[in-house]
Amino acid sequence: MEESVIVEVIEGVATIFFNEPNTLNALKPTLEEAFFNALIELKDDSQVKVILLAGKGRAFCAGGDISTLGKVDVIDFKQRMDFLSNLVQILGQINKPIIAAVHGYATGAGFSLALASDIIVAEKGAKFGLAFKNVGAIPDLGGHYFLPRAVGPWKAKEWIWTGATITAEEGVRQGFVNRLAEPGEAYQKAKELALELSHGPSLAYAYTKTIINGSANQNLDDVLTLEGFSQSFLFQSQDHQEGVKAFREKRLPNFVGE
Repeated sequence: MEESVIVEVIEGVATIFFNEPNTLNALKPTLEEAFFNALIELKDDSQVKVILLAGKGRAFCAGGDISTLGKVDVIDFKQRMDFLSNLVQILGQINKPIIAAVHGYATGAGFSLALASDIIVAEKGAKFGLAFKNVGAIPDLGGHYFLPRAVGPWKAKEWIWTGATITAEEGVRQGFVNRLAEPGEAYQKAKELALELSHGPSLAYAYTKTIINGSANQNLDDVLTLEGFSQSFLFQSQDHQEGVKAFREKRLPNFVGE
């Protein structure tokens, strides 16, 4: 029996593949639990510098499993939503860059998962969907948090209320897709970026992720204070010393994450 999630670690990059191609990697309990466990395992793995999310088959993730619609027990479903909320929170708490390689479809909760990543690389023609209104529902897994911050509250409400489908090209124009790839090349292009980041100053990346993710609830003074403390610490790190030395010696730095 195939695993719902496959994890591969190469050169400091851990790729988590959603592996339910027959359902376009729709979220179901087995996949959700395997994804959660993979994130927990990789979170504190010092050998892993970057996490890459990708989907096997024809799509990144087609959202919730439609076969369960209209058949849920309220209490069981709320417990499942609480579990998924914890999963999304972990994506933000992991102090490593997380890149989503999107091909085919990232719809519903799959769109939210992509938005919960730090960087999105999407193939030309890939589609992001918000069809919740068609079944009398609303975005979940942080959709109401991430989407307005990416495109503004007015555009977010329009897309949610009309059940919009957004192309990767429009995603670039709206600012939530970072890079476009040719058809069939999203994973490769995302992996190239992940490998580049894996050789970077992981301590500095971690501080930037923490500061930016928390800045929505902070004022300028708070951010300046965090920057000051973080920079003071980083200037004492081995990576900073190595970076300065490499700059003077006109060579690439060899960062170690310490």
